[in-house]
Parts: sequence; C-alpha cells; structure tokens
Amino acid sequence: MRRKYCALSMQGDVELDYPGGPDVEKIEGAGTYEGVGAVKQIKEIAGTLYVCGDQGQVYKRSAPDKWVHMDDGLLDTNISATALDLNGIDGNHEHDVYVVGYHGRIFHRNAAGWSELDSPTNLHLERVCCVSEEEVYICGNEGTLLKGNVDGFSVHRLDDFKEHFWDVEWFDGKLYIASLVGLFVFDGEEIVAVETGLDPDIGGYRLDARDGVLWSFGVDDLAFFDGKKWHRVVHPDNQ
Repeated sequence: MRRKYCALSMQGDVELDYPGGPDVEKIEGAGTYEGVGAVKQIKEIAGTLYVCGDQGQVYKRSAPDKWVHMDDGLLDTNISATALDLNGIDGNHEHDVYVVGYHGRIFHRNAAGWSELDSPTNLHLERVCCVSEEEVYICGNEGTLLKGNVDGFSVHRLDDFKEHFWDVEWFDGKLYIASLVGLFVFDGEEIVAVETGLDPDIGGYRLDARDGVLWSFGVDDLAFFDGKKWHRVVHPDNQ
C-alpha cells in the first residue's frame, strides 16, 4: 500500500498526497461557503480518517472520496453563540472516540453513540491525544492539561502560565505539549519545558509523531526530534 499524506482545509477539502500525484476529496456539507461551518482537524484512528469541526460536525471516511456523518446528536445546523464547536478528535478505535471543543466540552463515542462527559474546566479545549483506552490527554487555553478517560479527568497546569496549549502528542513514552512560546513535556506529575538545544529556541503550535520522529510545526519554526537530538528545518519562506 502506498503511503499517503493528508491535509485538510477549513472548507472541507482533503488532499491526499503520495508519490505519483495528489488526490483531492471534498467533504460534502462542510465549510463556511456552502456548508454548516469550518472543519478543524483530520485524524487517523485505527486506519480510518476522521474529521471534526464547528456546529458539532464529525465525519468518517468510509471509502475513497466518500465521507459520512457520524455526528448524530452533535450536529447543529443552526449557527448560534451556543453551537458546539469542535477543535480536536482522536480515539483508539471506532467505538472509543473523543472530541473536544469550546467551553471545556468533551464528548465520547462508544458502540451506543455519543455522550457528553463531565469536564473539570470551562476553558476552550484544543486537542486530544489517546495513548490507550485508559490514558487520554486533552490540552487547551491558559495552560490547561487534562489526564484521564471516559471515567473522569484530572487537571494539571503550570503555575501562573497563561499561554495556550495548542497540541499534545505521545512520543517515546512521554507526552509532549506545544505552545507558541515553546515546547513542554509531561512526566505524569509535572509539566516542564523542553530543552531543545537550538538557538534561538523554537516556538510550537502543532505536533505529530511518526516513524520514530516527533515533528513540531510552529508559526515560524519547523523542527523534529529523533529521540536523541532536536533538528531545525530551515524553511525558504522564513528569514
């Protein structure tokens, strides 16, 4: 099977790149132009692609160029200030999926459907990372980090830290956290800054771990960690 790389636009365009050329698929009904709202994240869960977004949108790719709703009970096509806007999605398999979004809201899907979980915060949540069915992490505004699962979450944070945590990723037995002012790592008890050894140090935004490498995508920085050393990738558009 050929390896493919996925990119998602807010309007529901999914570009699948692989050696030989790209495929572009459109999620019908997604986007702000003719759909119900922007989509925010694409994620592979147990070999299948999922997407979440505003108005409670959740989609599953059931076949090439075929995306189906899996947001029964979440989708609200009436745009309002109280609409459910989802920023992040992850899961362990089809019947163990989490979505998170504004105002601290967390939803979980099992074989019976979606249910809202008790949340220990009303701050906006950005991303969720499922390490296992027992170990799930969620990050968000003002340095919010949640650890738990469908049975409940505990709150962890840095004292007097007001920057937002934008992403979380599991790599080499540790949880990495991205903020615009730098990267952090959570050892299960404390959140500490990552010493990359790069000069100047990097800011973070999104994280992804594949094939033994952790990637950090910042506003102005692109870097990766091979488990031993951090490396900066110089982008031609940056000075």
